[in-house]
Amino acid sequence: TGLVFDVKYPILGFENVICFDFKVIDDNFATIQNADGETPAFTLVNPFILREYSFELPAAIKALMKISESSNYLVYTIMVVKQPFNNSLVNFLAPVVFNIDNKTMSQVVLDEIKYPQYSAVEPLSTYMTND
Repeated sequence: TGLVFDVKYPILGFENVICFDFKVIDDNFATIQNADGETPAFTLVNPFILREYSFELPAAIKALMKISESSNYLVYTIMVVKQPFNNSLVNFLAPVVFNIDNKTMSQVVLDEIKYPQYSAVEPLSTYMTND
C-alpha cells in the first residue's frame, strides 16, 4: 500500500475521485489509483528526468494544498503507457502536485499561452536516448 492523498483540485475528467493511493515504483515512476475503487489509475513519470521543466504554482493551488516555501512536495506528469514503451505519451501541460506534509494533491492545468514549450501529448521517445 502507498500513501493516500486527498484531492484538492481534481484530475480532469475524474472530478468524483476524492482520494488517490500513491505508490512509488522507482526514482522515475509512480502510480496513483482511486483509493475507493479500481479506476481510475494513472502511471506517473518524474518530468525532471525527461527535460528542463518548471512552472509557477498558482496561488489558489498553493492555498488549497497549504504549500509554503518549506513544504515538501513532489511534481509528476501523467503518462499514457503504450507499446512499445517509447511510444508512451507524457502530459506536460497538466502536472500533478503532491504535498507530502499534509497528504494533499492537485492537478495543475497550465496555460498553453504562458507555457508554449509544453504539450499534453508528447511522445516519450522524444526524450529517450538509444544507449
